[in-house]
Amino acid sequence: MASAASAIYFLNLRGDILLERRYKDDVDREIAESFRDRILNARERDATAVHGPIRTLGSVTFMYLRHADIYILLLTRSNGNAMLSFQFMTSLVSLFQSYFEGDLTESSIRANFVLMYELLDEVMDYGLPQLTDPAILKTLILQKGYKADLSSLLGASVSLADAAAKKAKEAVAAANATLSVTGAVGWRREGIKYKRNEIYLDVVEQVNVLMSNNGTVLRNDVVGRIQMKCFLSDMPELRLGLNDQMQDITFHQCVNLGAYESQKVVTFVPPDGEFELMRYRVNDGITLPFKVLPVINEVGRTKLEANVTVKSTFSNKMMVKLRLRLP
Repeated sequence: MASAASAIYFLNLRGDILLERRYKDDVDREIAESFRDRILNARERDATAVHGPIRTLGSVTFMYLRHADIYILLLTRSNGNAMLSFQFMTSLVSLFQSYFEGDLTESSIRANFVLMYELLDEVMDYGLPQLTDPAILKTLILQKGYKADLSSLLGASVSLADAAAKKAKEAVAAANATLSVTGAVGWRREGIKYKRNEIYLDVVEQVNVLMSNNGTVLRNDVVGRIQMKCFLSDMPELRLGLNDQMQDITFHQCVNLGAYESQKVVTFVPPDGEFELMRYRVNDGITLPFKVLPVINEVGRTKLEANVTVKSTFSNKMMVKLRLRLP
């Protein structure tokens, strides 16, 4: 975000404010409430009109997106980078979903507003985005945090030596968490140990095809992503070779972009757990998994007869669950 946000709000579909966090003093709650009166109500009065996700009222710019049954609203008085602002709001949704282990809804906000305030203090500093990686934030803000003071330790008949050891252990954990945020490998903490090293890789692809009425392919492409689950000890460096015919590639921040540009090899130190390594698109050399040959006949003025033939182009040893939707 090129300029700082003044505040962020979470509202329900009626426009009621569920949660707010102001980072500057140049906006107030009344300005946020005008979002309901002048934007949401305007959408209801004229549902056919086109309403963009960015509106400027006076000197305040409103940037908002809808997710489930809530609106996320970002306010700024400066000329900020809109794309980065929406990327930040989208990352917030993923962050809260990771903590809640469920969707971000009105009910989940009401049940976890204390946790959300803690996270909103970490992800922004004076309105400037800092950190939205769930893996790192979970080392700083625990879902079920527990702190015991010295008196409670003594009351439980714990020796001063044990109390000191506990404090030292907490200090080391805090130092490691800080190193994860400020170090060269901020997405992975040090000292991870597994009895058994495991890694899983899933390639998920979607084929998009546009065909003419005689079966000629007019346009086709493949949009894919690589999902990974890593349970590896220490700081492993992984390498993955890719086809050089890919376009529109976007990588996770852990990928060494310099190594990819020079060697066309994806080199990275993976985060711990599940993450999306990359997204890509392929336009050339695509073999369609099957062909759809429709024949449409008009039978009378109120009836159509559709005969659809599906021919597979893959091996007969493979199986697929296919569902066709007729418009």
